[in-house]
Amino acid sequence: EKCDTFSATECEKGFYQPDFRKAQCELCPAGFYCNEPGTSVPEECPQGNYCPEGTEDTGKSCPVGSTGSRPGLEKEGDCTPCAAGKYCNSTTDPLGDPCDPGYYCSGGSSIPNPCQVDDCSTITDYQETRWDNSNLTDTVGGICVPGYYCEAGSARPRPCDPGSSCSKAGLSAPDGGCDPGYYCPTGSINKTQNLCLQGHYCEADSAYPEPCPPGTYDKTESVESTERTR
Repeated sequence: EKCDTFSATECEKGFYQPDFRKAQCELCPAGFYCNEPGTSVPEECPQGNYCPEGTEDTGKSCPVGSTGSRPGLEKEGDCTPCAAGKYCNSTTDPLGDPCDPGYYCSGGSSIPNPCQVDDCSTITDYQETRWDNSNLTDTVGGICVPGYYCEAGSARPRPCDPGSSCSKAGLSAPDGGCDPGYYCPTGSINKTQNLCLQGHYCEADSAYPEPCPPGTYDKTESVESTERTR
């Protein structure tokens, strides 16, 4: 309160006074808020917000795509980009929520399903994001392209597992195994990615051709190369 010769007057919102016998109120300090008339002890700015000097309410939300790593932030510049694998906006947890399955968030994303091109339904090749190149500040993630998959909360695409295939964009797990007679190394798109080699055999879900052991042979280089011949 401030005190004149007639009566004590409550401090207005955005001000406080912790002491006795004062003639005026103090401006609420940065990193705190004073949202009630007659405040004597300011409240610390909540996590996810920042509070400049004189804040009357609970502060301003950090910009979309960023977050407050701790309570008591004083200015917008104290907010930090949302962590990789997460997205941050006014509706999320202060530290962000996991990116959607089939997508990856490479840092600073404000939505759970960012797209690195104008139309995600047409994408076929991997595109760089800020994970790969820090100069790409606006490219904060994307949809997983063929040959990759993205579980929920992915920071970057994961190449398709050896022996499996990832045939389309937006997968959260491999969508097929390698066919018999073929082999599928890491990052394969098709279940018939590579024909088995002569002198080798390829069972279902092969990551690479197996050499025919002594006493056997295989002269075929085709889908039929699944068995050894004595």
